[in-house]
Amino acid sequence: MTAKTVVPHDKTRNRLITAIVEQYPNANTEMIETQLILMDFAHFTILGAESHFSQYGLSQGRFAILTLLYLIDDEQWTPARLAEAVHSKRATVSGLLSNLQDQQMIDRYSNPEDGRSSFIKLTRKGHNAMSKVLPNHFKQVTPLFEALTKKERIQLLDLLAKIRPAMENR
Repeated sequence: MTAKTVVPHDKTRNRLITAIVEQYPNANTEMIETQLILMDFAHFTILGAESHFSQYGLSQGRFAILTLLYLIDDEQWTPARLAEAVHSKRATVSGLLSNLQDQQMIDRYSNPEDGRSSFIKLTRKGHNAMSKVLPNHFKQVTPLFEALTKKERIQLLDLLAKIRPAMENR
């Protein structure tokens, strides 16, 4: 579920942009630099999240699934629906679910209307774990954006939403 990124460090990134300007004068360096900075931000966000989740024996993928099951508990979650919700392949989600089942965090229930599929629910252990993990997760996220005013955070969300379709269609 997690894509590993390799991103140039700030000093290297500046040299890289200079080299791009020299070798490709028509390149839009502002767009290239923006992409590199977004990749850098994503890289450090993912590293921080994975470090945090590992304290609870979780990965980013397992956390995403448990969060859906915990917070949207009125949905009849199937493995296929979970895969769609977390933008992942069904095989990947199947592996994550097997791991969560081994950890006794989820249970699978047969779908009475379709014997080939199952529903996924949190166990008491999974529910208890998420009631501890989520508040700590939210405390981890807050400092990432404290330097921005509320207006700037809304503007950032709007800007990211504006470029998301182009990223999804790549």
